Amino acid sequence: MASRHRFHCERNEATGLEIRSINVLLVEDNPADQLLAREIILAARPGAAITIIDDGEKAIEAVEHWSKGDLPDIVFLDLNLPRINGHEVLEHIKRSNPQVPVIVLTGSTSEKDKEKARKQDVLDYIIKPIGMNELEQAISRVKDHFEPKYT
Repeated sequence: MASRHRFHCERNEATGLEIRSINVLLVEDNPADQLLAREIILAARPGAAITIIDDGEKAIEAVEHWSKGDLPDIVFLDLNLPRINGHEVLEHIKRSNPQVPVIVLTGSTSEKDKEKARKQDVLDYIIKPIGMNELEQAISRVKDHFEPKYT
């Protein structure tokens, strides 16, 4: 998967180790939720490059134009988007690039929405609004995804 992503490394001044920067796509129309999601992402991975798209139609256009060298490392996706809903965006992502991990970050508590998203193999389904405990858990889950896996 790493060979399909464009990334660069930054050196941690305290440890001298190189840390891989990540590319994140955030699909969210609400400015307050954009800010909250940015905080979660940057807390989990300082220095992340975050691209924000604010409606479903623009998100699908972006997905259709991804090339192998510029896939995001992860997508945070709201389901309740203007013009085209998040479920359709998720279908496009999984059809064209199933290896790209997606975390649904939504206000929908609908079991139907949760099940539909899980069938599309989302990494996580996080319900907004997020309180401090939920924020800490979300940060932990995102950090777990980005931690290197050793075999």
